[in-house]
Amino acid sequence: MTRGARLATGTLAAALLLGALGFLTRLPYDSPGAELALLRLSWRVRLAGELVCRTLSEEELAALPAHMRRAEECVRTTGEYALRVSVDGRVVADTVINGAGVRADRPLSMFREITLPPGRYDVVVDFGPVDVGNGGGAARGGKRYDVRAGVDLGAGDVALVTLDEEADALVVRTPARD
Repeated sequence: MTRGARLATGTLAAALLLGALGFLTRLPYDSPGAELALLRLSWRVRLAGELVCRTLSEEELAALPAHMRRAEECVRTTGEYALRVSVDGRVVADTVINGAGVRADRPLSMFREITLPPGRYDVVVDFGPVDVGNGGGAARGGKRYDVRAGVDLGAGDVALVTLDEEADALVVRTPARD
C-alpha cells in the first residue's frame, strides 16, 4: 500500500470513529437510580486525642529488645464517635466510627449516602462521642455535632450534610431551585 493510500485510509478511519463518538454522545442516557434522591453525609473532623500512658513492668521490659525499652508506653487515642441519622423519625443509620489510621489517631472522615425517593423529609443527624456508660471508648473533650432540617428533594437531587468549619457546626445544603 502506498503512502498516500495509508494516509487516506487512516484519515477515513479517524473521521468514522469521530463521527460515531459524536453520535453516541447525543444518545439519551438515564443513569441507574436517576429517579431517586440522595442524602449525602460528608465531612472530616480533627479530633482532640488523649494520651494514655502506663508504666511497663520489669518482665515486660526484659521481653523487649534493648533499643525498644522505655519505662512508659504511651498511646494516643481519639475514642469512638456515634453517628445516628433519622429521616421522618425512622432511624436509617446508627453506627460507631473510629478515627482513621492504625492507632485511630488520624482525622475522622465521614462519607455515607442514603438513597431516598423524591419528597419532603425531616432529617436529624447526630454525631458525637460515644458515652463511657455505653461501654465504648471515651472521646474526651470531643464535640457533639447535630443538625435538624427539612429537605425537599426531587429525582436526582442530592442534599449534603457537611461541616461548616467557620461555624463549627453541621449544615444541610440542598439544590437551589429556579
